[in-house]
Amino acid sequence: MEDLAKPKLSKIKIILYFSVSLVALVLILVAIKLVNAPIAKLNEWEIKMVNEHTAGATIVQIANNAVYDSLQRNIALRKALLTLVKKDSMVLVVNLPDSSLNLVLNGVFIHHVKIDEYEIDPMLKDLSLALYVNQFSTPLTITSTSATIVKEPIIEKEAPKSPADLLASLTTPDTLIFKPAYLKMTAENGINFFIEQTEDSLKEDRRVRASFNTVHKSERRRALFNAIINVEAYDYQPSLLLKVTKIELTAIYRALPKETKVVVYYR
Repeated sequence: MEDLAKPKLSKIKIILYFSVSLVALVLILVAIKLVNAPIAKLNEWEIKMVNEHTAGATIVQIANNAVYDSLQRNIALRKALLTLVKKDSMVLVVNLPDSSLNLVLNGVFIHHVKIDEYEIDPMLKDLSLALYVNQFSTPLTITSTSATIVKEPIIEKEAPKSPADLLASLTTPDTLIFKPAYLKMTAENGINFFIEQTEDSLKEDRRVRASFNTVHKSERRRALFNAIINVEAYDYQPSLLLKVTKIELTAIYRALPKETKVVVYYR
């Protein structure tokens, strides 16, 4: 009698082999896309820089000198700030050496917030001086924004009936500012600014943060999957994570205009 189990086992082995091979191939493609993505983004920025240089802009010469590097970055900041003097809408200035977020109107700093923590994308950390100056010597335009914060809250209040009621209405805080505050802004050059509340002791805060970040991660996974399927470059988006108190983050977000500009400075 023939052993009928052997052909079945062979088919199972073949299916397993192809399944494992397919998974391995997908993982290899994912790894290649992720490794090449920052390089592609740098090439994109370099092409932009060369084109602007051809049009009359100046490319900073590379120098292995920390003092020179710091000076050029500071000059880039000053140039970006000078463009704000005639701008009549609020601009966000990210100053990492000072650990501060600032609101600027018509070139005047009107609000200052302490950054409790921050993380810089490795690509941005290793950015050449020439590319740094090219990218950050002018304000960045934000092209898309998502947030857990109500932009323009509607607050219904009853008219005070006595001096005591009036005093209470003035001293009672707006409860909306205590809601979980998480903000993502994507700039024209692809940089993602994640600004999060520092507080994370409440379960609701952690839940909202996880949900908010899941949306971004899902978008990135879809972009990676589409890049693999369509055999095209994966659009790498370097990120900058900033943490401030939820009250300050809410106030900053509500003060920013629809077409937000951001000035970035780091060393």
